[in-house]
Amino acid sequence: MEDLSRLRRRRAANRTFLNKTLEKIDQQLEDYTDDKSKKAKLKAFRDTLNEKLGVLNELNAKILDQLDEDDFEKEIDETSELKMTIQERIANIELAIKRVYSLHESSSSRESSSSHESGSSQVSNLFFSVFFFAITLMT
Repeated sequence: MEDLSRLRRRRAANRTFLNKTLEKIDQQLEDYTDDKSKKAKLKAFRDTLNEKLGVLNELNAKILDQLDEDDFEKEIDETSELKMTIQERIANIELAIKRVYSLHESSSSRESSSSHESGSSQVSNLFFSVFFFAITLMT
């Protein structure tokens, strides 16, 4: 069995990587357009987040196994916030990919009917979709 300090160092290293990755994802989402290379990059980020979430869950479980019950609540509080952030970004990536695809298809339909929606309105709709989805995940 690995000692507790080693497990915590491994988890800290993974958290550092994840925080840097989350910043990169935020930038990609902000600048996202329906470009194949950008879509591929977002999908790679999503896969990395899923993989690292599994690693963190495993490390967290091993750490909890070595703690006294009195320390469970604090440990769970500390780990849950990052877990929710990761899940939110995964959802944001999925929504961005699907939303741009839907906007592209509906844009084609609207062009044929001469009705156009502004880009800022599309971004607002994406934001509210992501916000609603994130709230749904938390409940």
